[in-house]
Amino acid sequence: MELVARTPSEEDIALAAAIPKRRTDRRRFTSWPVPRGHLDLMVDRAAEAGALLIPVVGQLTRLRLTTAIDQAALRQQEDPEYQAEIAGWSGRGRLAEDGVMAGSAQPAGRVHGDTAMRTFSGGTLPDARTARDEPDGGQLLVVATLADNPTAILRAGEAASIALLTATGRGMATCPLSQPFEIADTRAIRDEVLDGAAHPHLILRTGWLPVSTPPPPRSPRRQLMDTVDHMPAAWPPRPR
Repeated sequence: MELVARTPSEEDIALAAAIPKRRTDRRRFTSWPVPRGHLDLMVDRAAEAGALLIPVVGQLTRLRLTTAIDQAALRQQEDPEYQAEIAGWSGRGRLAEDGVMAGSAQPAGRVHGDTAMRTFSGGTLPDARTARDEPDGGQLLVVATLADNPTAILRAGEAASIALLTATGRGMATCPLSQPFEIADTRAIRDEVLDGAAHPHLILRTGWLPVSTPPPPRSPRRQLMDTVDHMPAAWPPRPR
């Protein structure tokens, strides 16, 4: 089979331009709501990647989702293996090649509005300066698929990446939340948040930081040759 490189679309170019700008931002957001048009665009682009992106807008549904996050965090706090892993993986310095940098994580115990954030070791990132007593307007979305198999999981990852880059391109901050999916039982989200209609894989949090707020430091990245390779006997795409 011959692989043919296609001409990038304007959408491809916009998403690529957002890659160096995107950060996982764990700070508190302002109260500014996320426009419906921004959410619709994220949903549409995730669908093109083969997955569902479901904004959690109902008060009761959101309570069920944030409760699942809280319960997962409590279980992880009681797991010594998890605690040892998170301690070894976070609090990294600027010269690290992987892991979570201290400057990209907040001190322990941060809860933004109704959403508890993951606790990392040695976090030093302060909250952005929002108005006093301003509520956090972070929007939660669930990445899901109709099937639950390796292909569906791959599509969910691609959709999450596209949705995050879309939000970044619109000037919003983003943060993936995966705590409930790191424990064995995710039925609370599948049944109580998605009504059993789809399989959840990830939660995305997006919203607005105050104008002119500097981004968190860029996280370290492993070398491309350490993570990507051609399949055996496969040739790189030949442009036409």
